[in-house]
Amino acid sequence: DIMSMNENIINDLSENQKKELYYLIGIYFDNAIEATKECKKKYILVEIYEIKDTMNIIISNTFKKHKNFYKRYEKGITTKGKGHGNGLFFAKKIINRNDWIKEEQSTIDNYYYQKIIIKKHQ
Repeated sequence: DIMSMNENIINDLSENQKKELYYLIGIYFDNAIEATKECKKKYILVEIYEIKDTMNIIISNTFKKHKNFYKRYEKGITTKGKGHGNGLFFAKKIINRNDWIKEEQSTIDNYYYQKIIIKKHQ
């Protein structure tokens, strides 16, 4: 049963790991919501699945590419105005200090894909 497998991966995380995972998901959802506001077609899709010993969470959304798109992980880089632009900077810090979680991004046409990969504890 896939759901019980996914629940086990999450249940195996410590409380601190869960907090960091939920914080990441919050950052990525907030960014997806903000990005779709600029689009005529406003779509946000979520996929959660397991492959081997990893759980994958993919948040995809429509977006418009801005001139600072490739600098999006730098502190203070934003398309939203002053006081924004730290979410992906903090997300990258969480990813870099944990070996149980990875992330990948890609763009296809007008969709941005943010993938969170959680490794099962052995």
